[in-house]
Amino acid sequence: MKTASQSKPLNIVAWVLQIALAGVFIMMGALPKLTGDYMAVQIFEEVGKGQGLRYVVGGIELVAAVLLLIPKTRAIGGLAAAGAMVGAIGAHLFTPLGIMPELAAEEGATPEPMPLIFMAGAFLVLSLVVVFFRRDELPIIGSKSAPTTNAAPDATA
Repeated sequence: MKTASQSKPLNIVAWVLQIALAGVFIMMGALPKLTGDYMAVQIFEEVGKGQGLRYVVGGIELVAAVLLLIPKTRAIGGLAAAGAMVGAIGAHLFTPLGIMPELAAEEGATPEPMPLIFMAGAFLVLSLVVVFFRRDELPIIGSKSAPTTNAAPDATA
């Protein structure tokens, strides 16, 4: 099966997905966390691990977004994005935040139309699709990291 690096149409689809994910991770993930958005602060208060974790997660999301946009690191960016979403899902499942958090909306703000855990699940799947498209670029397991041999075929067979 051809990978996105080998097929032009798949490469275009992969790039569109990478750019969209990077935009989402910056606009919906990193910026609100790093700038102290009311909802982000409230979510991390509910998680109960302190606001320092909000900056760490925001930083991870920003790094993942940037890595998704650099050709040599886009597969690693997909893994970083997937890891961030696994952490988000874990926070919903194993902390007081819960699956359907009752977060008070900032005055004048609209409540979330979809539980955040489902959004995290969707972004996890999309991040893994990027990893699948770019799998040949992954260190150690990708085909570009496999050693090449110039040995002649065995003529004794």
